[in-house]
Amino acid sequence: MKFKLFINPNSQEIVEATVHRKSDFSTQLEQFVLSNGNSNIIPAYDDKDLIMLNLDNIIMFTIIENKVFADCKIKLNT
Repeated sequence: MKFKLFINPNSQEIVEATVHRKSDFSTQLEQFVLSNGNSNIIPAYDDKDLIMLNLDNIIMFTIIENKVFADCKIKLNT
């Protein structure tokens, strides 16, 4: 699987996924995008706790062994 993120403040936002078949994951992804399209906050886990991250504070996403990590500008209080 490949992932590409293009940031262009002058472009209309669009999320496009190409999958082999519809699955629970693709359905959940569709629901997430449609329900959070205007939100600047995403849910994430800080160890075992669910937290909400503001996209403005995220510097970079890294994927290691199928886990997504977010590097943030600010240190989160846990």
